Order: sequence, then C-alpha cells, then structure tokens
Amino acid sequence: MLAIKLKLAGKKHQRMFRVVVAEKKSKLQGRYVDDLGFWNPHSNKFSLNEEKTKKWLKEGVRPTDTAHNLLVKAGIIKGHKIAVHKKSKKPQETGKTAAVVSATEQVIEEATANGVEEKPSVEEIISEPVVE
Repeated sequence: MLAIKLKLAGKKHQRMFRVVVAEKKSKLQGRYVDDLGFWNPHSNKFSLNEEKTKKWLKEGVRPTDTAHNLLVKAGIIKGHKIAVHKKSKKPQETGKTAAVVSATEQVIEEATANGVEEKPSVEEIISEPVVE
C-alpha cells in the first residue's frame, strides 16, 4: 500500500524532509516512487507539487498524519489537522466537571449531615445551579 510520507534528508541538526510517495511500511531512507516536494521544519518552509499530489490522492494514496497536516496547510486537502503528538493517558478534569463533582460531593455531605437517610439522585444534583 502506498502512502504520502516524509523522507529524512539533510545533516545532523539541520534536518529537512522530502515529501514522497512510498510504500507505507518502507524504511525511512528507503526507495520511493515519486517526489512531491520538501519541508524544512527549522524555517517552516515547504513546497509541494500540487498537480502530482492531487494525482496521487485521486489514485487512493493515503497521507501519513504529518503529511496530511502539511497538505491541509498547503490548501491541497480541505479539513482539519490531525493531532500527531501523544495524548496523556491520565483523564484530566476540566473546570466544569471538577466543579460539578465538588458540588455533588457537597450536596451529599449536606444531606448526610442533616440526617437525610435517602441520598439525592444524580438528576436532582445536576439540576441545581453550580456556584463557582
């Protein structure tokens, strides 16, 4: 299966990438089918041959995530960029959810302090306004 991907080029600490059409599982320095352009991450300059790129996309070649983001930036593909960096595995609470959780705990504590034997339902707690 072919893919539009980045091929490493340049010296140490001066890396740049060639945007190529190559086998999806080929090596980083492996052979490629067609050269579409370049990308220099240090100066953030890139150049892509739009005709060749559109031709390969029509033939069903799928870009990698980083190549997809370059194509979106160049205006060849319309759509959203893909998040490339790993996301944290820890669930992070947003401000609203943390406020709702603390308000829920507060309502339950008040109910038990007042001697209410039956705890309020989640619907009752959520319907109450959250004070921040």
